[in-house]
Amino acid sequence: MLFESLIRHVAEIEDIINALSHEHGEANFKELRWWVGALQHQVSSCRRDADALAGWGRLLSQIQAEVMAQQNQPGRLRRTASTASISGSLS
Repeated sequence: MLFESLIRHVAEIEDIINALSHEHGEANFKELRWWVGALQHQVSSCRRDADALAGWGRLLSQIQAEVMAQQNQPGRLRRTASTASISGSLS
């Protein structure tokens, strides 16, 4: 989730630089393009390291979405059987 956000922001920065270099000339933005390229490389490297160290990290956004969906359905928990009703039906 963090890395996807960073990748989107870097892409937005790159788009802005493209527009500005089109208006003001490529030479004026040569160093800035280098820094944006270095940032892209750093983000992809960190993402690759995070995937190698904690591959389950990509699942966090899916888990968060499922938790939020369940929180938006408050009646769902009320329909769940209580332990008292289960133990009463067993005896």
